[in-house]
Amino acid sequence: MFRSNLKIILRQFRNIYSFLNLTGLTIGLTVFTLIFLWVNDELSYDRFHANNKEIYRILGDQTVEGQKHNLMATTCAPLAEYLKTNFEEIKESCRVRGVEFFLKYNEEGFYKKGLIADPSFFKIFTFPLRQGSLSSFEEGANKIIISQQLAETYFGQSDAIGKVFVIAGTDVQVVGVMENVPTNSHLQFDYVVPLEFVKTIRMYSLDSWDLYFVSTYIKTTVTVTDIYTFENKIKNVINKNSPEAATSLRLQPLVNIHLKSSDINSDIKGHGNIVYVYSFASIAIFILIIASINYSNLATARSIKRSKETGVRKVMGSSRFQLASFFFSESIFYCLIAFAIALLLSWLLLPNFNSLAGKQLVFHFLSPTIIGSLLFFTFLCALLGGIYPALVLSGQNPVIVFKGMAKAGGKAILFRRVLVVFQFILSIGLLTGTLVVKQQLDYIAKKELGYEKDKVIAFSMVRKIRSNYATIKNELLALPAVKSVTANSNNISFNDSWTDELVWPGKKPDEKRIFYQFVVDPDFLKTYNISLASGRDFSSEMVSDSSALLINEEAASQMGIVNPVGTAIKLHDIPYTIIGVVKNFHFKSIHKKIEPLIMFIDPLSFFQTSIKLNAGNLPEQIKSIEAIFKKLTPERPFDYTFVDEDIEKLYLTDNRTGKIFTYFSAFAIFISCLGLLGIILFVTEQRAKELAVRKVLGAPVFKLMKILSLEYVIMAGIGFCIEAPLMYYVMGKWLSNFAYRSELNVWVFLLAGLLTLLIAWLTVAYRSFQAATDNPVKSLRSE
Repeated sequence: MFRSNLKIILRQFRNIYSFLNLTGLTIGLTVFTLIFLWVNDELSYDRFHANNKEIYRILGDQTVEGQKHNLMATTCAPLAEYLKTNFEEIKESCRVRGVEFFLKYNEEGFYKKGLIADPSFFKIFTFPLRQGSLSSFEEGANKIIISQQLAETYFGQSDAIGKVFVIAGTDVQVVGVMENVPTNSHLQFDYVVPLEFVKTIRMYSLDSWDLYFVSTYIKTTVTVTDIYTFENKIKNVINKNSPEAATSLRLQPLVNIHLKSSDINSDIKGHGNIVYVYSFASIAIFILIIASINYSNLATARSIKRSKETGVRKVMGSSRFQLASFFFSESIFYCLIAFAIALLLSWLLLPNFNSLAGKQLVFHFLSPTIIGSLLFFTFLCALLGGIYPALVLSGQNPVIVFKGMAKAGGKAILFRRVLVVFQFILSIGLLTGTLVVKQQLDYIAKKELGYEKDKVIAFSMVRKIRSNYATIKNELLALPAVKSVTANSNNISFNDSWTDELVWPGKKPDEKRIFYQFVVDPDFLKTYNISLASGRDFSSEMVSDSSALLINEEAASQMGIVNPVGTAIKLHDIPYTIIGVVKNFHFKSIHKKIEPLIMFIDPLSFFQTSIKLNAGNLPEQIKSIEAIFKKLTPERPFDYTFVDEDIEKLYLTDNRTGKIFTYFSAFAIFISCLGLLGIILFVTEQRAKELAVRKVLGAPVFKLMKILSLEYVIMAGIGFCIEAPLMYYVMGKWLSNFAYRSELNVWVFLLAGLLTLLIAWLTVAYRSFQAATDNPVKSLRSE
């Protein structure tokens, strides 16, 4: 019986309908597999740690007048030890901060990203050592643990233990080599240096409850159900130690950091977004459903042609259960063949998909989790595609079939139409989402940031350059390539330096507001072409400007001062005078609202140089600037970045998401068109005699095309009417993730509906035109 059924199923592959079915299923499963790998990777972040459910990051919740104001990823340095000492629920705590040190070994050196962290870092997180021991890392401040990749970069195959790097003029000994950090870790680094090292190089103070610069992690014994109770227990720790602080503590599970940190400030760059995970998972499921609908539609439509086969089987003694089982088996067989081809295609396309998505996904064919999940969805696809045809075909009366009276029942036709409408809903929805995403990305790309980013390069200032900044600046300005030079404390596109120690006239005694801060030199506004709303800019000729402030319009608004120029204020108890108000500009991602900002001059806090270039030969311009840089620091590479490229990196995830969304939506519409083509092929075949008679009686080609295509145009319209309000709500939610966003215009929905309708009509019209122009003699010959 099995052999006989298999032969019958294989014979079905000879017709065009089976080819269309198999193609649709294969493309659908291939897209689903690639999206599944992407979603699985996003959801796997930080789950490789042995005790990931016990690890939390401490967040600071800054409040203003009792209202939630700002979630911060950074806390003060004394917090970690205080929590471990005073709360028995905490097994371990550690402080972490990302750094980028110049690591010099002999005469060779590179800038590398790493961490400064407490030794307990390795007791909380699972980053196993290949060589060395943690006990050595706990002894003294001048130690370093490096990754296997970094060890190979500097030392090749030789033993790295005991080797000495020079960091900030201080010898640091390698005491351990760890496994390379997995790509699905929210912390990405090449080395770890003890936090106490910053005392050695006088980089940070570790004693202040008012200086927020480290991330604090804890490992706790508290169960997930009791974590909110514990959170309330530690909520006011900072207020107890710093009564003036308006900061309460919150806990963020480790596994939530990568995907659920879009509303958190002073955080590391490169996080994902749970909204994108939901979006892609929805696309994958939609495409799988569309492929299943195609199969079910064609199988249902062809039920009349296969009715005699069913009748013969019933006469020969097959029960309805056996018939249903056969048709289910056929559906499963189709899906398994499509699944096998999809796996091969996914494996071949994975490098291109990795390049598109910016991932390093690996397809583990033997992974039970991956293969098991994909097989589950494959069988689900088979179930969705085969359940109705199996029930319809197995329930037909053989007497009626053999009399030639078998027709597609009203329920079958209604079911098929419902599926086509649902298919249109999904296709138009995906196209609408793609257009809205593209519109928002274009809005971001074209939105004025409030400063000029083109032809500006930036590089970090080492101590030798900082101490000789005035001389270096004059030499740079003497170059024909250089238009302007400035120094500042932070990257203009990603500033996480803030203070709540600002006092202005009319401020309430217990009021705490966060103001972001830039330390700049007098040519900052000039270099970036930032406009003044009122007052004046800093001047290098005015000594009094060492105690002067510039503020942005948002800061003036939050202070409640109508004409702030000339207002005396205090910053860290030091008197300053506001000399100007600059127009608001985006010193963070457009995902976040413009915050209040203050700018002042402090040469000791210059950590970055920005250079505005004139038009000219770029490689030659860079060489001339590098020559001046090398005069003071010949041992260091001239590592510079273009400011516009730094800004593009802030929206890299959004841009990649938009491209992936576009490609997969195109695949979904293509699969839908395959299904429509299959159905119209079958319908025209079934109605061939009707069309021939109409043509003989004088019906024009256009009239015949209208008869065949009108039904699908109506179904597309119904699908649009159902989809439009749903997608309006969904895309409105998506746009709410952006502080600045484009308008959700009606024309986007109309365009998506018209495009889908046009594509579907062309698909139907193609076959309708063929059927309408066929020689009627072919169809009426038997009559």
